[in-house]
Amino acid sequence: MSGGRSYQDGCPVASALDLLGERWALLVIRELMFEPRRFSDLRADLPGIATNILSRRLTELTEAALVQKLPPDHGAGGGAYALTEQARDLAPVFKVLGRWGLRAPNAAGLAPMSPAAAALALTPLFRPQKARGQSLCIVLSMSGRAFTARVAERKLEVEAGAASGAQARIEGPPAAVLMRLSGDGTAAADGVTTDGDPRAIERFAACFRQIAGAE
Repeated sequence: MSGGRSYQDGCPVASALDLLGERWALLVIRELMFEPRRFSDLRADLPGIATNILSRRLTELTEAALVQKLPPDHGAGGGAYALTEQARDLAPVFKVLGRWGLRAPNAAGLAPMSPAAAALALTPLFRPQKARGQSLCIVLSMSGRAFTARVAERKLEVEAGAASGAQARIEGPPAAVLMRLSGDGTAAADGVTTDGDPRAIERFAACFRQIAGAE
């Protein structure tokens, strides 16, 4: 990463870590994975990061051509930060890291997390074998942000925004929404409300594995 430390190692993994290995770098990318976000949005969704560190990481990621700042006249996203196509190629990395993190000895279970973190967590939790024959469209509304999750042909797709015609909506804090979706979907989750077809919610929840701490 420009201005940062380098491993001076020819291994491709080391090259990737030269760009992504600084603390908070991957989490900044995580927050931008679904849609552009303003500096204040990133600061709110990453409460543990100092303002100067966030500014530094955004500068470094921009210099590395992984993040770009949208011009002021870029519609509703003007002045926000967005991922470049190269950074979007990291989506499968988050899936693998998330799956590995679920088994990590320091796994935090259902500790507080951002809406984007919860939306990304759906992918490593998804069980394709449980989605056989399902065709579902569910809106997840978490801390003021909406995401649409679609299950079809044993695949899961999650995108920003609330799709019209969804079968149901689940609303609540991000970690609580994940708790509602863990196991068989009947676990109580504080602060979570649902609307729409309850059978669709149950079938949707059954597509995900149980998270440690969600019993």
